Amino acid sequence: MQTHTTIPKPPTWAEFRKARIATWAAPFYIVEWVFEWIAHSLSNWRFLQVLHYLRTFGILVAVIFYFSESGDRLKQKHYQAWQVINTAQGKGGNGGRLDALQELNEDRVPLVGVDVSGAFLQGLLLEKANLARANLERADLRAASLRRAKLDHANLTGAVLRHASLAEVSVEGAILTGCEIYGIAAWNLRGTPKDQSNLIIRATPEEPAVSVDDLEVAQFVYLLLHNEKIRSVIDTVGRKAVLILGRFTAERKAVLDALRAALRGHCYLAMLFDFDAPGSRDLTETIVALAHMSRFIIADLTDPRSVPQELTAIIPDLPSVPVVPVVLAAQKEYAMFEHWKRYPWVLPILRYKDGADLLARLQKSVIDKAERKAQRQTGVSPAR
Repeated sequence: MQTHTTIPKPPTWAEFRKARIATWAAPFYIVEWVFEWIAHSLSNWRFLQVLHYLRTFGILVAVIFYFSESGDRLKQKHYQAWQVINTAQGKGGNGGRLDALQELNEDRVPLVGVDVSGAFLQGLLLEKANLARANLERADLRAASLRRAKLDHANLTGAVLRHASLAEVSVEGAILTGCEIYGIAAWNLRGTPKDQSNLIIRATPEEPAVSVDDLEVAQFVYLLLHNEKIRSVIDTVGRKAVLILGRFTAERKAVLDALRAALRGHCYLAMLFDFDAPGSRDLTETIVALAHMSRFIIADLTDPRSVPQELTAIIPDLPSVPVVPVVLAAQKEYAMFEHWKRYPWVLPILRYKDGADLLARLQKSVIDKAERKAQRQTGVSPAR
């Protein structure tokens, strides 16, 4: 902050003349002496001090007005952004809509019902945006990021979503029919779309178009079609997946859940079938499909119900997948299990006292033995 200072009184003319000054420099010193007196006189002029304080006060008033009007400026900014979006409605191209949408979302303005159909919006960044009931029909959203956005009841018919990020997006009631979805990241979607039929997958326009009817399985379908990569996927899953079979009563489910958690701690992909079966498969067929993807199987024979039927469908035709039977020490395995003991890939029964005992013996009595058997059966070493 500037402060007012008084300039000291310069020497008088008589005192100034006594100084030894070269003749040629005298005019310059005279001019300097005159200005020193002018500066001294002005520094003591109270009017200039008043002007200095008025200037400081004026800056303070300007700052106050600036902040007091910030709300009006923000409203004006939002009004202009909406004007850009609405003016370009129904037209192709960008028309400034990309920047306008991003500015509104940065200020957390809901974009409910916005109409940007047919717009060119490549690279749009609308993370956590509220786009409920928005019209995005035929919009070009290539490489757009809509992570955690809300697209409930939005219309994306024919939209280009190539390489777009839709991770954790809410799509309840959304219409996604006819979208181009090659390279899309659609992880952990929330809600059920109203229509997601005829989703188009192809890397280039020269490739034949492949259509699927489920956004989350589209990547897997593309991988199946381009089977030069599917072997590596199967090998990776086959070295890490462990299928757990057992009874799902409350008491037994607690033991199985603890077993699954422990296997995860050993870097395995533990699969416990406690979910609804797919509509195109019965329960046993689904179990068999999971068994084919497994490194080994842990079958809990305690209070068995469906386990005998499941093992009947798995053991005879799957010699590459060892089966580790376990049972509570207080019980005995079901009578017909005696038949499976003659199969080399069925390991001896492990009898455990309780859940804690089973987990304590998991590494040496289950994992190590199953891995040695799997390596002998398949020649494939365990995953690291």
